[in-house]
Parts: sequence; structure tokens; C-alpha cells
Amino acid sequence: MNVTYKSIEFDKLSCADTISVQTLKSSYQFSLLDPSNRKGLLSGGSLGDEGIEAFLSGMVSDDSREFETTELKTGARAVFFVESKKIVRRLITSVITDLAVARNPVSPRSIM
Repeated sequence: MNVTYKSIEFDKLSCADTISVQTLKSSYQFSLLDPSNRKGLLSGGSLGDEGIEAFLSGMVSDDSREFETTELKTGARAVFFVESKKIVRRLITSVITDLAVARNPVSPRSIM
């Protein structure tokens, strides 16, 4: 069986890029504020529509045997650490079924 996976490599992300993550159960949006440290605002799923500060740790395989910190891929589950009310909690999504990145356009001023 030939399976095709979509993936997003963390080191290719820029500030203000937004990752859309569709899972078996929910949709999430992760807007990057600090791509080198994978920090941003996470919304969707059980979190609701208001963005909450989060750290994108990586992904865990569906069978929980492998953990990857360099990319997100369909067929795996995203792992975030979310801060709310001065408590940090882990959020693991259901299996990712689709991924997309909305790239922040480069303005002429940022090139100068």
C-alpha cells in the first residue's frame, strides 16, 4: 500500500505563518510568534476561537512509539504545551488528517 503524507518542517516556518491542523475530531490554527522556539497562539478544538500562548513540541506517532521534534505530518498527532491560568498543560491532538501553512508575505520594507 502506497501512503502519501503531508508534512511541515519546523525550520522552514517564519514569524506570522499560520499552521492549519485538521484532525479526526477538531481543527486547530497555530499562528507563529517566535518560529525558532516554535511559540505562538493556538486556537481551535477544545480551546475555542481565542488564541492561547502555546509551544509546539512536535508530533507523536499514532501508536505512541515515536516522537519527532522537527516536523508535523499527517497520520501523527501534534503535541503542544499550552499556558492557561499560570498552569502549563500538554495538549495532544487526535490523528492529523490534513495540514496547511498560510505564509506571511514578505513586505518590501523587511528586505531593506
